[in-house]
Amino acid sequence: FPMIDNKSIPHIAIIGAGELGSRHLQGLARTKLKIKISIVDPSSNSLHLAKKRYLKMPANRNIRSVGFFESIYGIDSDIDIVIIATNADVRRKVIDNLLNHVHVHNFILEKVVFQSLEDFQIIIKRFNKNGINAWVNCGRRLWPIFHELKVEILGKSNITMIVSGNNWGLACNMIHMLDIFSFLTGEKEISICECDLNKKIYQSIKDGFIELGGKIVVENKRGNKLILSDGKKGTASIKMRIETDSEKIELDQINEKVIRFNKST
Repeated sequence: FPMIDNKSIPHIAIIGAGELGSRHLQGLARTKLKIKISIVDPSSNSLHLAKKRYLKMPANRNIRSVGFFESIYGIDSDIDIVIIATNADVRRKVIDNLLNHVHVHNFILEKVVFQSLEDFQIIIKRFNKNGINAWVNCGRRLWPIFHELKVEILGKSNITMIVSGNNWGLACNMIHMLDIFSFLTGEKEISICECDLNKKIYQSIKDGFIELGGKIVVENKRGNKLILSDGKKGTASIKMRIETDSEKIELDQINEKVIRFNKST
């Protein structure tokens, strides 16, 4: 892949080329903007996966260059956007090493961002000191289906959002449900009002990480509730339902479809 040295073209870097990072690369392959891309991962297998998935995408003349690197020392010293798609346990070290080497204007961070409050505090302080913008990748609030629902239910009373299923990743993916609940209800402050987790630690699909099962209920100051449950049985599955005083709304997230029922049905 040829590299084009053109400072007017935004440079986007993906750090971590595994399952998530390679999907980010596929997303960038659809860009309508002129960009150049760098992908960094110390694993040659992960870089091979990312390159394989990228080459499956339709050719896009807006992408002026794509580079695959096993070290951050191979990329430019000035990057417009960095997507951090590494595991959470090494993310602070990765960000520190990156900022010691290059100038980054904006970060997009995969969740769960860090595994300790100390990591949050140190990196936030460093971002603020250097004027760096950062966002956590909770993408559901960009989906049209949720924008439509927000208009429909905002201002209604007794909103309850129910997310249930099995092996959907209560610990890992709960942040997405908390975020979309906050987005739909327009309330940023929430609190846990019920916690009935299983007295067992489950092995995550990622080595060295854990998962949780059971039930958690959160509530905002308007009394709206989010009920999360993971039965930890059988094949992975997830259902989402929103209830108001007048109706029940079932969401098919994969196909972005909404099914509405009167509350009496």
